[in-house]
Amino acid sequence: MPPDSHSFRSGQTTLVDVGGAGWQNFPQFKAQVIDRSRTRVLSFINIVGSGMNGGPVEQNLTDMDAKLTAMRIRQHPELIVGVKVAHYGGPEWDPVTRAVEAGRETMLLNLLTRHNLPFVLIPPGRLNAAALASMDLLIALDEASGAQVDVLSGFVRKGGAVVLTSPHVTCHGT
Repeated sequence: MPPDSHSFRSGQTTLVDVGGAGWQNFPQFKAQVIDRSRTRVLSFINIVGSGMNGGPVEQNLTDMDAKLTAMRIRQHPELIVGVKVAHYGGPEWDPVTRAVEAGRETMLLNLLTRHNLPFVLIPPGRLNAAALASMDLLIALDEASGAQVDVLSGFVRKGGAVVLTSPHVTCHGT
């Protein structure tokens, strides 16, 4: 969808692509979409090298390369705002691990995921600053409230990354 056909008429000056391109096809996405748009376009980069192409393409672990994703992030730090993990159906954690690795390598710790991750890192009611002391990444599966939101906000302010899987959880680092 061409960004300019929707952005200006709705008052938006910047749009963010949610990871349609990966390390292999980001240059093509940049040339065909970003460079041709009057709208400012930023992007998450997909951990899958060929991006969001559906089906078996997004199940190919050999195409999920943290080093090459990090290389592409370093080439376009003004455009790439995070790493996307999505549509993977296997039981392995490799897509998430590789996306986090690419983010750590480039100090870009925004991770976008479209599915609930299948385990609890911290049991409900046990979320506190001490539990987060040795972590870089927290996956929040439950709705946070009260003091838990303060703990999550502190974690983000100190540079931690939070993946929010509940639509009711919000966490602001500032």
